[in-house]
Amino acid sequence: MPALVALGLWTSLLPQITYASATSGEPSGNVLVAWPGWGVQQDLGSIAGTVERFQIWTSAEPERGVATVWASLIDTSTSEVLRQTTIDISPTYSPFIRTLSFPPYRVPNGQQMSLLLQVATFETRYVVFGLARPNADYANVALNGEADAGIGPLAFAHVRTGNGLRAAILGEQSGRLRLLLAGIISLLAVLAHPRVTGQVGRVTHTVQTHGGALVKRAQAQVKTGARTAAAESSGTSNRLLAIPWFPWLAVAVPILHFAATNDVHFDVREAAMPLVAGLTLVSVSMICLRVLVGDWNRSAAVLTIAIVLFFAYGHIDLALDSRVDERALVATVIVAGVAAALHVLRSRRSIDSWVPFLNITAAILLLFPTASVLSDAGAFLSQTSPTEAESTEYLTRHLLPDGVSSVDRTRPDIYYIILDSYGRDDALGGFDNSEFIAELEDRGFYVASEATSNYLYSLQSLASSLNMAYLDDLGHRIPGSRSDLLRIGRENALVAILKDLGYFYVHLESGFVLGDEAPSADLEFKFTPAGVLRNSNRSVADESLFDRQFARSLIATTILGAIAGQTFLRDDHSALPWYAPERTLQMFDVLSKQIEGSDPKFVFAHIVKPHRPATFDQHGNFVSGTTMDVLGVRAHDEFGPTHDPSVPDAYIGQLIYINSLVLNTVDNILSHSDNDPIIVIAADHGRADDYPSHAILAAFHLPSSGTSDLYPSISSVNHFRYILDYYFDLDIGLIEDVQVDHELEKYDFRSAAPLDRG
Repeated sequence: MPALVALGLWTSLLPQITYASATSGEPSGNVLVAWPGWGVQQDLGSIAGTVERFQIWTSAEPERGVATVWASLIDTSTSEVLRQTTIDISPTYSPFIRTLSFPPYRVPNGQQMSLLLQVATFETRYVVFGLARPNADYANVALNGEADAGIGPLAFAHVRTGNGLRAAILGEQSGRLRLLLAGIISLLAVLAHPRVTGQVGRVTHTVQTHGGALVKRAQAQVKTGARTAAAESSGTSNRLLAIPWFPWLAVAVPILHFAATNDVHFDVREAAMPLVAGLTLVSVSMICLRVLVGDWNRSAAVLTIAIVLFFAYGHIDLALDSRVDERALVATVIVAGVAAALHVLRSRRSIDSWVPFLNITAAILLLFPTASVLSDAGAFLSQTSPTEAESTEYLTRHLLPDGVSSVDRTRPDIYYIILDSYGRDDALGGFDNSEFIAELEDRGFYVASEATSNYLYSLQSLASSLNMAYLDDLGHRIPGSRSDLLRIGRENALVAILKDLGYFYVHLESGFVLGDEAPSADLEFKFTPAGVLRNSNRSVADESLFDRQFARSLIATTILGAIAGQTFLRDDHSALPWYAPERTLQMFDVLSKQIEGSDPKFVFAHIVKPHRPATFDQHGNFVSGTTMDVLGVRAHDEFGPTHDPSVPDAYIGQLIYINSLVLNTVDNILSHSDNDPIIVIAADHGRADDYPSHAILAAFHLPSSGTSDLYPSISSVNHFRYILDYYFDLDIGLIEDVQVDHELEKYDFRSAAPLDRG
């Protein structure tokens, strides 16, 4: 029992945790007031490693609106600005906790830094900062260069995310206590069993004197087992079932199930390498356990216990709604696994009779995800692509049977920005979004007040709108499978027509499966932890295991995801996942800058925001959530500590921040464009759950009186039918605006029966 308790304490130190590596303490009640243009400066002392996030306590002048603060990390000795960021401070009657997120900075040895917080010069209200109690570790806060401006230092904490054991060694209080207890109880466990020392000596002597014989015997046993398995395979079905196949089946089930249930987000081919790696690891583990245990069946049982708990961890966390501290949950799962394995190894009862039952059960569990994955794989392998010579005619035949006619007209740059799951103003659950709509209208946009999408989910909606047709009305390209939908979305009529008109196609990779590949793109942007990469599209075959979003998302649902955290799972040059807040900021940043390339340009960006998870709050802070979805993504449906009570829910909070990014991006596009550009900002579908899912945002900036014939109820399928006809006289024509009701996994649109078009 002491050994199991010690094991639980040791394993509770494995998960990644967020902890304060340096802090001046929490607010004491004293505050410092700073007016517009004033700067609050705090010496940070010696912080080693990488600096990225700080927590401070602050508030803006009550009842006066949000105030902007410029935050900077300063080299104390040279006054060089090392990193900068901006935050918006909400008005409250007492300081509340805020998180400052700087670009990562690796601190050289011995460098002293200070934190400068300056209220923006254009502000008209003051900002209050919370102070900690005076202490010897940090100097009192300075104001406008004057030392000792307040009674105590600025209340701050430098926070890091790292391994719990490392945090304990560095001084994290609860971790240090568990580390101490784990060491003491481990020592007591050893002292309580003095035979351990003698046993170790005997084992060492045995290994030294009989090691060669043991190895030879083990090799002979392995060969004998292999010969026995081969003989049994040619025997009766009962003998075949008596072979312990279930560990290999057990590792395949969760991998293929994850691929089958998340096929909208991932390419099914990405499951191949994790599956091969899992099966290989099981094979090696089985041989090692057989050598140690001396029994194939018991080895298989122990290994299967480990596999089940490894993959079940995320589901256990989800079932508990993340109410249990991750450190305690990891320790509980590992201790339970060790206890179960010891029971199997020490039991005198034979488990041979259970092997056929376990084989059959595992095979049945594997049957359904395998069928789904093989169906997708078969559809992919059987699909055919048009030749380059017939590409444009092939892709546009359903719209322009006679091909794209040449035009001699001005060709403005075109920006097509999809904001995923952005609901229409009247379909946001009572939230008043009219201020944002008015800002768009002030910039020359026509906002369709009754706009709708034609489909309920992203894959179907984007495939339809990019081809300007209903999915059951695409003629020779009507999709019959998910792979067909992906193909017609990636190789679409809109891009084919615009390229034929001389447009330079710029594609911003989305992280969503349809937007991860753009075969016709002239310039492609990829978004990574290391920054934005140009023209860096790699095929699945070129990527290592952990470059792939599928493998990283799968591992995030396992116990390894809790132990290793994102630092292990992330490759700085692998694509950021679709939900990552860093991806959103990088995409808006690219759109805001002048993009190099031939004119005119067609720029397509599918930004998977404000779609959940809500990784931003209304101020743009990165937030953490409390529940986990099937992708291992924290769903962020609850509020963090920076929540403004005036915001009804996390989705709306994120939407508010996205609004600010959109307006800033539009301003930049308009300012650096030589000719007035076409800008379409639209959702692929509306807000999810119990909201009108067809009701979407659709805003059009169309130069040369292009909005004159637009109408309030225009739907996604007609957006570019209208634009291409107005500017290029292609005579495609508008079609009826219809809302199609369908299931998420509706991929086959070849049925002769008409769809339910409500």
